[in-house]
Amino acid sequence: FLKEVKGWGLTLKAFYIDGCEAYRSAIAEVFPEAVVQYDYFHVIQNIWRKLWKVVVARRKEVKARGEAAQEPALSVPLLALAKRIWEHRQLFFKREENLTPAEREVLPKLMDEEPFLATVRGFVKGVWGIFRDSATEEDAKQRLADLKLRPEVKAGSAFASVIRFLESRFPD
Repeated sequence: FLKEVKGWGLTLKAFYIDGCEAYRSAIAEVFPEAVVQYDYFHVIQNIWRKLWKVVVARRKEVKARGEAAQEPALSVPLLALAKRIWEHRQLFFKREENLTPAEREVLPKLMDEEPFLATVRGFVKGVWGIFRDSATEEDAKQRLADLKLRPEVKAGSAFASVIRFLESRFPD
């Protein structure tokens, strides 16, 4: 299709796309001078997908610990926590200004009970900072470099996968 468009005499200078590599490759082949920009929605969606899996996995771990516990005094609180994490899983990805008063009470309690969730939330805020709090490209690069230094960014982790994803698309 892009070759056909070029055949019409159109010279496209910019493309705004989701994260599809096939699109990027086709654009580079047909319009090599064109600028490609990934849209914010799809970049964030891709990142949230990776981190969502981390939250769900942690919830499963908590539930499994609860099911394996021999005593109700240990089992019941863990199973209740697993249920609350599941019921409120979306809160870890919600902006502060979009939280309801009730959610503002629930979120810190969950993070206190399961500190790893505070790690996820902090990382999420770091990702937002790249996009929302950077005034220049250099600011954004510094925020990405800072995010990369967080202790949870370990080889093979979802956090490292997010960093690789951001670095691979940063120029665009």
